[in-house]
Amino acid sequence: MYSALSTGNLIKVNQSVNYWQHRVMAKAGANDEEANMLGEALLNADYRSHFSHGLNRLEFYYNDMKAGAISSSSNSQVKKSKYYFRLDEKLNIIQ
Repeated sequence: MYSALSTGNLIKVNQSVNYWQHRVMAKAGANDEEANMLGEALLNADYRSHFSHGLNRLEFYYNDMKAGAISSSSNSQVKKSKYYFRLDEKLNIIQ
């Protein structure tokens, strides 16, 4: 039986979506590490059916970064565990 969402196809879809969101956040000013971490977190939320914390949040992160509410900085400290990631900066925080 053929499934459009076989494991191989799902991996390709995830890679494509992650690449797309990475480009979006790079245009907003995120560095590579931050864009990768955000993409991983958003995809994982969607994968676990927490859609309110998934890719639909990308627009908010993009707009906030463009407006300066959050910023990309080499002074950032990324904290990651199996269940969450957190990006702390002095005043601007992505959680």
